[in-house]
Amino acid sequence: MSNSAELDLILSGERDEPMTGEEFLSAMWERRQNYWWSKPAEERTHYVGFSTDIEQVKERLKIQCHAELFAAYVAGNMLEICPWQDLRGDLAKQAYDEFLHFKLIRGRLRHLGGEYEEGYRPPVREWRELISNVTLTENRYYNDPVTSMIAMSASLQFAIEGWDELFIHPHFMKAIETKDPELYEIFDEQIAADEVVHHENGLRAMLKCGDNLDWQRTAIRHFDSAADGLHQAGLGFRNYFAAQEGIPAFSGEGDDIAESIQEVSFEKFFSERGLPL
Repeated sequence: MSNSAELDLILSGERDEPMTGEEFLSAMWERRQNYWWSKPAEERTHYVGFSTDIEQVKERLKIQCHAELFAAYVAGNMLEICPWQDLRGDLAKQAYDEFLHFKLIRGRLRHLGGEYEEGYRPPVREWRELISNVTLTENRYYNDPVTSMIAMSASLQFAIEGWDELFIHPHFMKAIETKDPELYEIFDEQIAADEVVHHENGLRAMLKCGDNLDWQRTAIRHFDSAADGLHQAGLGFRNYFAAQEGIPAFSGEGDDIAESIQEVSFEKFFSERGLPL
């Protein structure tokens, strides 16, 4: 039986012995890879809309501004309830990073003649639903604040930002390197590097779940919900921008880029950087 299948037993209650931290992280990694590699390559990213049509690009940058603020506020919420001193400092950095990313993207938007208005609401329903589920922990209310933090971390840092590091940002940056060098530079010099640390926060939170069956069950449940929500959001973005003037970005050429990105195994990833402390 695969490690990911063992997670199903934990989730259903059929397994009453928790995994160690490293076993759990390895199983969650396998679960994330299995989920995304079961999807067509072109459905593994939500970064569409960065086309040659300036109005599409401005709308997509506004959505990105909103996404950075979403991540900032979730990281801030986790910081308030995190019990582990070593992780609190990195959560504080992440909250700062996300607000900085917002300002960088907003600067690019303003350079193109757009503006991020107060009270802006993204036009893609599936994306709004994903954000609401993560922010409100899927409308599940936990008495234990640490359980709430695990739920948010599994959703934002492991499900979303982890997939950003492994697939979405490499795909996106290859696609925009010549189409929008200024935006590429913002991601290359700041955002992509920060996302590595944010993903690591999620890896560390999964390790903290070692030997705690309740936290492991919470992490699995919220990862599954967020991964499915992220996939649905990607489809929603494609449908939205297909309905606008022009064609969706990454059609054809971009899908070739997606096909070229290789799966990263748990063993390969951590052989190069080691488990996070």
